[in-house]
Amino acid sequence: SGELISALTISPDRHVFAIGQSSPIENSIHIYDLHSFRKRRRIALPKGCSVNQQFKRILIKLGGISIAFSVDSKYLVVQSGKPDWTLGFYAWEKGKPLASISSTTGDLQAHQVSFNPYDGNEIMVTGKGFVGTYRYLDNVLKHTLIDAPSNQVFFSVKRLKMIKIVIELHQAVWLTTERVVVASKEGKLLLIEGGQVAYTENFGNN
Repeated sequence: SGELISALTISPDRHVFAIGQSSPIENSIHIYDLHSFRKRRRIALPKGCSVNQQFKRILIKLGGISIAFSVDSKYLVVQSGKPDWTLGFYAWEKGKPLASISSTTGDLQAHQVSFNPYDGNEIMVTGKGFVGTYRYLDNVLKHTLIDAPSNQVFFSVKRLKMIKIVIELHQAVWLTTERVVVASKEGKLLLIEGGQVAYTENFGNN
């Protein structure tokens, strides 16, 4: 059928799991009961939410789509890939989109989306050259920029760049509601505290 599974996540209450499927025609999210494997809901992503523009030519290269449940398991957030990088916020039981926003533009690429486990309305997206938080409020996703202090090697607010290297951020782990550790492809860990990069440590090979 030409369909590939590009993302998988389990709800925190362990009742359902969600699969992101990609095809040359359409991208969609399928939600199943974790115990009976009965399909609970199907969510078709909007047109333009292609996981990978090169899908027809490179089937094994998925590009990037990431999905996550809120801590109360009521909501699902979906980060789509090229060309629009749409971040969608869904009430999954109704299959209803509540809000959406483009998380990045240009050469920046989104890799992972995660919910704040202490605040079900806050979302973090990490990717190539940026990290951003989004808050769902009044049916809108509002973008909050991550500030980099002047004494860090980073400059620019939205695009966390080293002097000559664009940092590629892949994974984020919430420690508290205000503290998040983000890992880069280059082996660097960033501690983000209160919306600022508070500490960095390099574990990569020099």
